[in-house]
This record gives sequence, structure tokens and C-alpha cells, in this order.
Amino acid sequence: MIDRLYVLQLERGFFTPRLASKMLCIAKSDAKKMIREMLDKGFVREVEGKKGRYMLSKKGRKMVRVGLTGGCFDILHAGHIKMLESAKKLCDVLVVVIASDETIIKEKNRQAVFDEKERKMLVGAIKYVDFVIIGSKSMNIKSVIERVKPDIIIFGKDQKKLEERVKELIPRLKIKPKIKRIGTWVKGKKSSKIRSWLAKLNSAY
Repeated sequence: MIDRLYVLQLERGFFTPRLASKMLCIAKSDAKKMIREMLDKGFVREVEGKKGRYMLSKKGRKMVRVGLTGGCFDILHAGHIKMLESAKKLCDVLVVVIASDETIIKEKNRQAVFDEKERKMLVGAIKYVDFVIIGSKSMNIKSVIERVKPDIIIFGKDQKKLEERVKELIPRLKIKPKIKRIGTWVKGKKSSKIRSWLAKLNSAY
């Protein structure tokens, strides 16, 4: 349950018994009891000056292994699913950063097939994903890492440039997440190839 509370904290900046009861599908009284017990054990702390709002303590946060990964996820395919499945095996909570529409235009010199809100909804519906963030227009990777505070940052096999950027950034951060590149992929399944195939199919008609 503590991993679900972390997701709530990531979304809202805090959690309350009411929010916890909705997420965990339990009675509000049971959520209050659960949080009170975690408070007594030092896993949770009350937000200073905000009675009834809580956050995980340092002790509680250490009980959750948080993974961070990202990508465009413009045309979802089996390769994306396998990559996210592998990433989830490395952590308790998997946070995915979706490239903003502006970032795709800047980096790939084209518009996204699906806009950032649609891509967030699609990726968020995948069972291996716990939370989705839309990346900033300025591609501020540092701000995302500082918000999520991941224990591990996971890259796909075609994200070498992004991996190097993050490795250069880590020495300037207070946290020191591990870096992991996973090679899981499905042969022939790439968004660029699918896009090219769709273009040819469209031109044929």
C-alpha cells in the first residue's frame, strides 16, 4: 500500500485519508487507521502547517523502489509494451515521462500523430505503468528527476543520447539514481517503421 501512497503524493504533493480511501478502495475510517499506524511507525509524516495532509517520511520512501523512464510513445506498439514490462520488473512504482508535443517537433522535426494528452492517456492505461508525466516544453530533465526522485532511471535500447545527457546531469543532483539500459524489443516494431508503412498504405489508396 505504501507504493500507492507514493503515487498519490507524486500526483498531489501529499495524501489524505479521503484520497487514500478512494485509491485503495477502502473505507475512509480504514484509511485513517492505516495512515495513523504508519505515522506511529515513522513511515509517514504530517505536512508542516497542513493538518490532515501527509507525505512519506525518509524511512517510508526507502521502502518503495521508484523507476523512471520516458519516450515519445507516439504510436504504441508491442515493443513499447515489452520495454515497459521489463522496466516494471526493476521497481515497485514505474513513472513514465511522455515527450511533449513541442519536444517531438524540436527533436524529430515533425508533429506527433497523437497529442500529448492522448499519449498520456494511452500509456497510463498500460498495467505496468503507475504514473505518467508530460515532459516540459524546455525538456528540463533535471526538474523531472528532482520531482520523482527515482531510485533507478531506465532507458530503452535506442535512447543512448538521452542516457548520456542524464549521466552528465547526475553529478549535479542531490540524489544518485542507478542507470539501467534494457534491450527488450520486438523485431520490426518501431514507430518510424509503422509510420512509414501507414504512409505507403495511405498513398496506395
